[in-house]
Amino acid sequence: MATFEAWQPVGRTFDTVIAAQARRRVDQVASTVKAAQVLRAGGP
Repeated sequence: MATFEAWQPVGRTFDTVIAAQARRRVDQVASTVKAAQVLRAGGP
């Protein structure tokens, strides 16, 4: 199992990223950048 920051999405994109309480256990800057990278342009 990998941390969210280390996870490699391999070209996948998503409509939504949900983190809730997990945000206090991960690097907030790195996780915000990673979430922005995997969100689909234009949204649902």
